Amino acid sequence: MTHPVFAKIDHDALLRVRLDSLEAVYHRRSGMTHLLVDPAPALLDILQTGDADMAQIMTSLASDYEMISDESETAPDTIVAARLAELCELGLISRKLSN
Repeated sequence: MTHPVFAKIDHDALLRVRLDSLEAVYHRRSGMTHLLVDPAPALLDILQTGDADMAQIMTSLASDYEMISDESETAPDTIVAARLAELCELGLISRKLSN
């Protein structure tokens, strides 16, 4: 069975600046600037150390953020999966399949 593994694109391709609750990310190759909110910057931080699958990402996030699952709210892994998909669409990370 294959599982998605996520990787940050070339580390030198991004210039990141924290702006209060936002983070501005300038992608040098495209010339585009993106404004991100948590947990997106945290996902980039995690992937800076190397490729990671969803389980590894959730474990890393759980150590830094209070990840409480409540039936009345969207599950944390659903939120993280949505942010990862958005970062892939922006070209800030890549997704590949691994066994």
